[in-house]
Amino acid sequence: MAIKLIKACKELNISMKTLLDFCSTMGYNVPADPNFRIDDDVYLSLAKEFGITTKVEQRGIQSIGADNFRKFEKLAPIHLNGITYIVGGNNAGKSTVVKALRLVVENLRTLASMGSEYSLEDIRPKFRLDIDGVNIGTFEKAHNRNSATQSISFRADLSDTITATIIVEPISPVSPVATLSFLRLEDKAVNCAFEADAKEGEMRLYNIGGTASTEDSEARLSALRSNLSSINLELSICQAQINMPLIAAAKRMEMVDKTTRLKAEQEKLEKVIKSVEADIKQRQQSAGSPTGELLFETDLSINNENPDDNLLVRYMKGMRVQLRTQNTKSQSQKSKNPVYEQNIGKMIANYRLALAASSIEYIGAHAATQKTIFSLDDHNDETVAIIHEWYQQHMHSGEEEYDFVTRWMSKLGIGVGFEIKNLYGEAYAVDIKEHDGKGLSSMSELGMGAIQMMTLLLHISSLLRKYKGGRKPLVIFEEPEQNMHPNWQSHLAEIFEEVRQKGFRIMVETHSEYMIRKSQVQVAAMKYADQDDLNDNCPIATYYFPADEEPYKMEYRTTGGFTKPFGEGFFDEAAKWDMAIIQNEVSNPVKRVR
Repeated sequence: MAIKLIKACKELNISMKTLLDFCSTMGYNVPADPNFRIDDDVYLSLAKEFGITTKVEQRGIQSIGADNFRKFEKLAPIHLNGITYIVGGNNAGKSTVVKALRLVVENLRTLASMGSEYSLEDIRPKFRLDIDGVNIGTFEKAHNRNSATQSISFRADLSDTITATIIVEPISPVSPVATLSFLRLEDKAVNCAFEADAKEGEMRLYNIGGTASTEDSEARLSALRSNLSSINLELSICQAQINMPLIAAAKRMEMVDKTTRLKAEQEKLEKVIKSVEADIKQRQQSAGSPTGELLFETDLSINNENPDDNLLVRYMKGMRVQLRTQNTKSQSQKSKNPVYEQNIGKMIANYRLALAASSIEYIGAHAATQKTIFSLDDHNDETVAIIHEWYQQHMHSGEEEYDFVTRWMSKLGIGVGFEIKNLYGEAYAVDIKEHDGKGLSSMSELGMGAIQMMTLLLHISSLLRKYKGGRKPLVIFEEPEQNMHPNWQSHLAEIFEEVRQKGFRIMVETHSEYMIRKSQVQVAAMKYADQDDLNDNCPIATYYFPADEEPYKMEYRTTGGFTKPFGEGFFDEAAKWDMAIIQNEVSNPVKRVR
């Protein structure tokens, strides 16, 4: 499909600026020329985003799993919900899940080659282990030390229909850059999978629909068998005529020659029929295999029409060129190539949409500081960055995002309002309005927990403004309960639920029993009809990470309870010591002094 920009705007009822802004976000190189013709995958992305009947919900990354990564030789997929809590002991692997999630998303979004040339080595994609905030460093530190396999693999559902499998191998154990040796992209909406095997130097396209595409072969087989039956009938007639006692010699010779010719055709047809039967059998078997039915295979190559494009997209476009030129190792299905081209175009569009919807905002744990002035020169203070970002949003009282902060301040007893002052462009001062609404005091006079909460509320407020009216990201919170009173920790669950209802998805790495207890109350308050109703519709999920076992999902009941127990040291910790005190009081009653 080649359609002019101006026509696409009319069909989708959007402005040229909206179209160009979207294309820029998706990584498409589209000039501001109304007569420029966009490719099919570009138009499909636009149609899915802005079309009335084709618009689909893109919820972003849905799960993450890994093999041979840090603590885990095998990490079964962690499925992300509206709110996903991951809890457990220290060094149990909670942060490993967060790091895997961020590494996969960030590397896929910025996927680039090892170099700028066209040799096989140069077009192998690189995988960075040193992206900001992840701090893994080298391949040696990322690789599970107990694994004999010198690779790391990740599997992620990037959307409801797109699944990516990644295998990473070292360039050097001490290098922060690895090579992405294998990448498989499955698209259930198209029923196809694309593989870029950089190690073997090959690209492959598979059918993963569960049914082999054997219709053409079966029709051909039926025609061949019909022809064979006709030949067999003719042979029978010829043989009967040859055996007639009164047949003329010339006629007999004619029938002998015809018999020889028919037997040659018979032998040729029988060989072709066996070949087609074997092909159908192989396809039917491969359709049920883990990879699916191989449709197309060719040498690894990239399309260079947009060198700044995502490398996986350039691989798929490279295959599309190969399909058009018939430059393939297998020529058995040339007639299907135009269909495969269309499928690859759809996969490119769906992949771009999945990546665009898989953005992540990470709110790491950081120490609250009791400062009067927050200097912009202090680049190591996360609070400074949060305050600066909030101030740049130009929010005012009466606006939804501003009032989000003041409403929760009042509910938690911090104050009734706040002011952030920019001091000559060099620093910020944050003042809290006291409960009488008259006095102001520096935020530095608050306790550490209140400062932590204020910083968190400002950060969330900035995200509400930043993504207002647009696609919402996954927000990851690392131990947000630091320094906070148990009552405030339980209120965090309410804050996260409010943010979820605004379209965000939340992931919380936490040690807080109070937050999880509140989530149980929230689930019970949702009043699901039965367990199936809860399993299908509950927006909250909790995973528990034991110290020396595989993590598992804590299934909620309709009453708010869990179907599985937590490991030792979590819910049972306070109860254990409370029981010890009760037993001590029973066995050693206090004697009253008379």
